[in-house]
Amino acid sequence: MKRPKSSGKNHWNWKKKIEKKCVICGKLFYIIPSRNQEAKLCSMKCHGIYSSQIGKKTGFGKWNKGRKISKENREKMSNALKEKYKNGFISPFKGKPAWNKGTKGLIKPNSGSFKKGQVSSKPMLGKKHSEETRKKMKETHKKIWQNPEYKKRMSEIAINNPNRVFKNTSIELKIEEELQSRNINYQKQIPLCNVTIVDFYLPEYRIVIQCDGDYWHNLPGCKEKDDKQNKVLIFNGFNVYRFWEKDIKKSPKNCINQLNL
Repeated sequence: MKRPKSSGKNHWNWKKKIEKKCVICGKLFYIIPSRNQEAKLCSMKCHGIYSSQIGKKTGFGKWNKGRKISKENREKMSNALKEKYKNGFISPFKGKPAWNKGTKGLIKPNSGSFKKGQVSSKPMLGKKHSEETRKKMKETHKKIWQNPEYKKRMSEIAINNPNRVFKNTSIELKIEEELQSRNINYQKQIPLCNVTIVDFYLPEYRIVIQCDGDYWHNLPGCKEKDDKQNKVLIFNGFNVYRFWEKDIKKSPKNCINQLNL
């Protein structure tokens, strides 16, 4: 004897049906006892509403969202593909031009709600500004950077950027070796007072060490900048020591001996 179909009223256990209320529309519907816990919706229409609206809040979404494929499964997948191509499989896209060929900077035609040839988020891709617009852009850019508040804000953002990467110079490495040989606790490339990033900071003694290159720190603009930084750091209770490149190369020991430890 054949068993009836396993869906709806034809199910063999339909006599023990349970009445439930739809989460979306509130309509009453019947289900078999085995689906009592998982059944929440009465129709596909309500399922679509649930996945689009409630799903965003509750996290209802794709079954594989956030999951990672293990190394074993990756190897199995790659081996299966290799065998497939060995047996003479040819990709249906082989030899055909790409769908976006000749449409640089444009969205794929007939894709979703976008119209054919609609411009993407980069409207100036592949184009050039005229001389008049370039002059206007220069003038506006100069006006923005002439504002002292804007300059200060941008410098603070650059100083306090946690993702900033620094390269060790030769003179910094020599000072670091000397500090390590004396077992002095120090911190490297630390932002202080929203003014500068110091090369070395000794927290126990509130001492700041700056390693200045002979060329860059002898420039007129750089000298004024260094003097301003020193004044701010000293005002906030830090002891600032600046050592020139030539002095560090001669003897880093003499430089560290000058510190009041």
